[in-house]
Amino acid sequence: MDSLNKDISFSYVFQNEALGDGHAVLQAKEMSQKEPCVVLFGDDIVDSEVPCSKQLTEVYNKYQAPVIALYKLPEEKLSSYGIVKVEKVGERLYEILGIEEKPALGQAPSNLAVVGKYVINSDVFDFLENTPSQAKGEIRLAGAFNEMIKKGMTIYGYEFEGKWLECGNKAAYFKSNLYLSLKHPQFKDELKKFLKEENL
Repeated sequence: MDSLNKDISFSYVFQNEALGDGHAVLQAKEMSQKEPCVVLFGDDIVDSEVPCSKQLTEVYNKYQAPVIALYKLPEEKLSSYGIVKVEKVGERLYEILGIEEKPALGQAPSNLAVVGKYVINSDVFDFLENTPSQAKGEIRLAGAFNEMIKKGMTIYGYEFEGKWLECGNKAAYFKSNLYLSLKHPQFKDELKKFLKEENL
């Protein structure tokens, strides 16, 4: 572990105003030095054998275009998320034709939701700078991707292998913690015993 630590350094920037996910990503433009970047939202966790970011990076390396993590949801949940219009181009792989934020019930373009994990390139930063702000002055990643698609640029979506665990609200946070705790090799047996004893 010590040898690994010697090869890792961390830098950070602040988003001083809450002006959207695209605005947050834009703060790292200079630090990216025009290299591809992995964007990971802190409240979206994926439990998988192969890390989600690695799965997305492999797609990026093959196609050299931005990649969005996707996850299938039941119809009743689609209106709470960004949902993609897609054309399937391979196993678990899609070309994104558009992103619709929180479509009305029954009006979603697919059953594939956008998860807060992406691989982006310098083009995305350029479009974030020039995409019109949304309500409340927010700059949204989805808006930049939609503008890129309108300009004929290719954006891919990948339905990753693994389970999506949300932490964006209190109930989801507790459920995700419980799910992971019950899988933990050190604590799972004790927790399962406790839940059984308490009839929970």
